[in-house]
Amino acid sequence: MASKKKTSKTNLNKLDQTITQITHPKKKAFIEYYRQTNGHITDSARAARIERKTYYNWLDSDEQFAMAIADAEAELNDEMRQILVDKAGSGDMTAVIFYLKNRHPDFKNNKFVGGVRFKKGDMSIEFIHHEE
Repeated sequence: MASKKKTSKTNLNKLDQTITQITHPKKKAFIEYYRQTNGHITDSARAARIERKTYYNWLDSDEQFAMAIADAEAELNDEMRQILVDKAGSGDMTAVIFYLKNRHPDFKNNKFVGGVRFKKGDMSIEFIHHEE
């Protein structure tokens, strides 16, 4: 994973404020370990000395805890996006392709011009209309 963190001070301050509102010591510890392990639930639970199911119970029952986890996840997503952009910018073609296929409308996998697209699962048919 990333060895350097480019998280903005605003995001860290917001996350720190959310964590400060949490008074349960094991919840605080879990959140810190969650950040340190880049969101690895099993490792975070083990380090905080709780079971995985306890984490999920807290997530369902404690809004502040859930918000702190969501904030930590958003922080990680920002870091991973920056790494992807840096790699694409340095010419890593895998990163370029991944970025374009997931972010650029002209390269997305689900784009289909003209005709019909059948969606798996819900058995619906979507008529595609393309205008230039």
